[in-house]
Amino acid sequence: MTSSAPGVVLPMVVGLLAGALVTVCAWISVELVEPPPASSHELAGRFGVDVVYVPDLVCSGIPADGCYRRSTPGVIYLRPGLAEHERDVVLHELGHVMQDRAGVPGDECGADRIAAELGAQWFGYAC
Repeated sequence: MTSSAPGVVLPMVVGLLAGALVTVCAWISVELVEPPPASSHELAGRFGVDVVYVPDLVCSGIPADGCYRRSTPGVIYLRPGLAEHERDVVLHELGHVMQDRAGVPGDECGADRIAAELGAQWFGYAC
């Protein structure tokens, strides 16, 4: 066996976990998100998460519309004034919440995929 085997196995395991996570999220979307909640606060609340609005939001050193920080796992941060994209941003950030709760490394593409499974209409910039 070559020394590159662990480098191949880890991405496969992460891929399998991500697939399982998307399946769980699809179930959650049927059980928890339908019918669509009236507000972003209600949507996040179904996952036990609060929404906090932060003007000039910066996440990981980059200006952002939304942010999830593992240091505050019960909070999603949003930039005010997102209008029609707010629900989709909340769904994307909930994707990060789900990744964290499942113990998988957070990544933008995975959060976009989870958001899509939960019903986001605007997603996929990271994939």
